[in-house]
Amino acid sequence: MTGCFQKELRFIEEQIQSYYALNASQSALDYLVNYEDLIEATGTKPQSSSAGLYLVAEAAEQCFMGLYLPQEVIHNIEQNPPSLHLHNGNLNSYWVCVEEVCHFHQLLTRFEQKRVVSRLELELQGEVDKLLFAALLLQKQNGFCGIRLMAYLLFEKSVIFGDELYQEASRLAAQFWYPLINFGIGEAVSLLSEKFVEFMRINYHQPLAEKQFNRRWKP
Repeated sequence: MTGCFQKELRFIEEQIQSYYALNASQSALDYLVNYEDLIEATGTKPQSSSAGLYLVAEAAEQCFMGLYLPQEVIHNIEQNPPSLHLHNGNLNSYWVCVEEVCHFHQLLTRFEQKRVVSRLELELQGEVDKLLFAALLLQKQNGFCGIRLMAYLLFEKSVIFGDELYQEASRLAAQFWYPLINFGIGEAVSLLSEKFVEFMRINYHQPLAEKQFNRRWKP
């Protein structure tokens, strides 16, 4: 893992922290683990191609937390830095990194707030943020966020592996985004508009049951 990859992951982390105004006490970079360390810590052999944030209870007051990203994702990010040019060749790798860094910071935020967070809530926020931060980056680089096309790729063309929880997270994220996109978010209304950013920050901190999936956003 090179300094180039760490720089890209830091870039993604700063995207998330800045948009949601998070004052994180720790960085996801400090929890990166390789596959061998992950096997040793978990006592199992997860699929080497599956990214994830792993939590393992070691004792009553201790646990292991490690952020694992597959080598092919790391290599692609190093060869095609999204911070310079986000495109079809690195979009999926970028999404993997956004999702896992998002999981880390939401878990950290809930811990510092002394609140619980469910697996569904973590996966849902990751799906929401994959589209948000890719669109923001494309807008910055190209002047056009392409949010409608990317929503189609993410929610309708992607093959979702895993249990039903991942399917539900994707369905809820689509349910969250499509009404906003149809209203003009990302096109007529900027993803950086003050009121929309406030709307997203409120949703970020709300419990799952209170998130505004069925409510039309109003400027």
